[in-house]
Amino acid sequence: MGIFRGATKTEMLVADIKRRWPRFFVEADEEIWKQWHELTKRDSISYFVDILKGDYNDRFKARAILALLAPTPKNAPKNWNLVTPFSSIYGFELDLVANCEKFIEYIVDLVVSFFRLTLEGKDEFTDHLSLANRYNSWMIALLGYLPEGPDADNLFNRISLNDLVCFNNMDDCSGYNPFSHLMWNPKVNERYKRLADLKMRVTVRAELQGEAKPRAEHESAFAHYADRVTSFVGLKKNPYSIALFADQIGFLLALNLKGCRLFPTYNERLLLALIGTLTEDDVYALEIMRRYVRYMVFENVGFSDEKGFLIYDQEDLDLATRWHAEYGKDDPELALVLLRKIAEGRERVETRLRKEREVQEHQNAVLSRMK
Repeated sequence: MGIFRGATKTEMLVADIKRRWPRFFVEADEEIWKQWHELTKRDSISYFVDILKGDYNDRFKARAILALLAPTPKNAPKNWNLVTPFSSIYGFELDLVANCEKFIEYIVDLVVSFFRLTLEGKDEFTDHLSLANRYNSWMIALLGYLPEGPDADNLFNRISLNDLVCFNNMDDCSGYNPFSHLMWNPKVNERYKRLADLKMRVTVRAELQGEAKPRAEHESAFAHYADRVTSFVGLKKNPYSIALFADQIGFLLALNLKGCRLFPTYNERLLLALIGTLTEDDVYALEIMRRYVRYMVFENVGFSDEKGFLIYDQEDLDLATRWHAEYGKDDPELALVLLRKIAEGRERVETRLRKEREVQEHQNAVLSRMK
């Protein structure tokens, strides 16, 4: 691979990687690798994945991994690295890692090296932050394959919890997507999820106290953190412990924010998840539950922008009734307000049902005249 203008840093890094991993890069293999490519014109990712899956020497698998992961500088000649990196990263991600766990240290070295290169490579790469963002996603995925220890610690410390690129369109927007990917990856050790959560809490508090500002209006750390935490209840499987989830709810409640939509839906599963952490002597969890119910009743803003818990249907009515029975006995103020809301809610539900019956009866009467 010859030197080409504008790609010096990339070529120097690739050369350095080969020196760091001499057992994978033997001079005698260079000609074989070149002949394989020229003979078959293999410029598709799938051919390189086939090498990883097949019964080939580890040295050539290491070359395939390097070809798949190395970034392409903007002034590089066509096919300088045999494949276009990341043209289908999510398509081969599972194949790459699942079939190459014995190469995990090597893959981590490559991804971290290319992350640093692209992050600082404004002059060398087109849209360098988008490339760095991909490597950031890879570091999160790789964290799930490393055992807890110094190597995993070092990898975690390099990960950005916010998107490296700021964007906002009709389909998606930037704002701590990497945090979600890390928290929701079932393979990542919970130690690193707790560390990521603590980092997010520091950012949330700093922004709320005016010590820091979001990069863009749509990237409020508090808004994204609250959304990610409450989305936990919608996941099919819990990606981390209910204890951590309960602690996150406790943190949100401790912010003592007034008149905001802290919990976007009155999701009964949120309560059930928290109840699952309770024991008779779990004072902290019981206090979180009590504060959660009080916040929902007195402070939370619903989708109608009305403050407090409003009862619209039978499910809301059943939930409020259970709250009154379980938490009202030790909280007279809460009990009194819930009784009033239950009475108002029951009347609202009955009125709505009566109107629905009247409409249905009118429709039936009209239709009967058409027979």
